[in-house]
Amino acid sequence: MDIDGQFEYSPIRQVRLLPAVREISVRNTLVRDLLTIDVGKEIEDLQLSVFDLAGRKMNAWRVPHGITEKVLDLSELSAGTYVLQAQGGSFNGVWKIIKI
Repeated sequence: MDIDGQFEYSPIRQVRLLPAVREISVRNTLVRDLLTIDVGKEIEDLQLSVFDLAGRKMNAWRVPHGITEKVLDLSELSAGTYVLQAQGGSFNGVWKIIKI
C-alpha cells in the first residue's frame, strides 16, 4: 500500500520448505553441570573438545557412530566461558559455552 492509499497485489509464488538437515545442535549453551549435544545425522569419528579461553583443552569425548545424543559432564570446570569444538568427517563446529 502506498502513502496515497493505492495498492497492488504481487504475484503468488509457491514455496516448498524442506526439513532442515541438522548436523549438531547444542541444547543450551548456558549450563551448570551437564551439556546435551544432539547429533542430527551420523558423523564419522565425532570428537568433542572443551577449551578454556587461553586455548587449553579441558576435556574431550568421542561420540560413537550412530549415537544421536551425548551428555557432557562439565561439573569439574569452574564457572566461566569455554569453547566447545566438534569435529568429525567433514563437520567442524564451534560454540561458546558459559558455565554458571
